Amino acid sequence: MRYLSINSATEILSCAAELSITLSAVRHDKFFEFSTALRKFEHRLGELARDPMWRPFIAVSYTHLTLPTN
Repeated sequence: MRYLSINSATEILSCAAELSITLSAVRHDKFFEFSTALRKFEHRLGELARDPMWRPFIAVSYTHLTLPTN
């Protein structure tokens, strides 16, 4: 575990308090097609979706699918 000084933690929290995230819905036919296919693929994998072979692909794909857009 990494430890921070009180001053460092206060500085980080001060910066975080000034941030805001704006989520925007974006509609794109090919993106919708891809994300639907990914969900179907994971559903078809069933229990195998938890297999270490598939987790990196599914996790990375969902990470990119959930990024906020500006």
